[in-house]
Amino acid sequence: AISGGAFNPAVGTMSLLYGTEPAWDVWAYWVAPLCGGAAAGGFFRVVAWRECQDTASTALEVLAPCLVELVGTALLCFTVGTAQGELAPLAIGAMLMVMVYMGGWISGGHFNPAVTLAVWARSLFGATHGVLSWKQAAYYVVAQIAGAILGALAAWGARGERTAVLFPARSETTAVGEALLGEFLGTFLLAYVVLHTATAKRTSGNSFFGLAIGMTVTAMACAIGPVSGAFNPAVGTMGLIIDGRTDLWMYWLACPLGGFLAAVCFRIQSAEDFEAAAPAAEAAAEGNVNAESDADAMTTIKAAGKGPWVGQEGVAAAPFVEERDMAVEV
Repeated sequence: AISGGAFNPAVGTMSLLYGTEPAWDVWAYWVAPLCGGAAAGGFFRVVAWRECQDTASTALEVLAPCLVELVGTALLCFTVGTAQGELAPLAIGAMLMVMVYMGGWISGGHFNPAVTLAVWARSLFGATHGVLSWKQAAYYVVAQIAGAILGALAAWGARGERTAVLFPARSETTAVGEALLGEFLGTFLLAYVVLHTATAKRTSGNSFFGLAIGMTVTAMACAIGPVSGAFNPAVGTMGLIIDGRTDLWMYWLACPLGGFLAAVCFRIQSAEDFEAAAPAAEAAAEGNVNAESDADAMTTIKAAGKGPWVGQEGVAAAPFVEERDMAVEV
């Protein structure tokens, strides 16, 4: 609806087959994709520095995951602002899914201040792995807000006019209480799925975490979208950027509360993630003769398979590749 969606100079060149008028702007399909590819390569060089070097400065270790959070949140908000029609919820959920797969191993792939709060609360409750410090969490929230601003402005630029950009908003027929409840429940479910599929030891190493998270957003967008439809304070901030709306407080109140409750439920249900002796106790209950050593080995393998999912990339002592190699040696 905007450019034809080529994202490929070769595909864009096909317009030459349809006369002089379509061929006039074929240059755009060469310049924009090539610039986009160069930008992607530059960002990858910065955020995935471990692919190119063994050590980095403290500033780069902090900057890399924050940059992933900024880019991921920006693209999510851009999709929210430009996706239209009945497939818009699927497009938004799919974008979140691919961003989670893209940046999960670097920053944790939160792209949502409420999810960051849930992961930090999990650490606050005494998680034994994947600890996220309050300082790193604060950096993430700042990056996510900046990403939401950039994404909203990019959607505005792509659409050409402010009124064409979509953003979550409470309808005139929806009461404030209804919107708060919808945001609370939707964010609770999202954070709950994130914690169980992406941080729990029992599901460590799975390959479905991104799909589960993205489809949760799609389902909630279809179910609660007509009521409020953000489940993300950063996405909810788009209304202020695009239309000057001041009701973004709903998203910054209900969404964090939902994320925090998800962390509380996760703490109650997943004791093995908070008690160091739990794996050995479980193995002993199963009659394992060498329970303690086997439990330690499994914990190492699971933690390594997940990598720095929950944001420990900036604070972990060992890089992801070293953790993986250590697991193989075990």
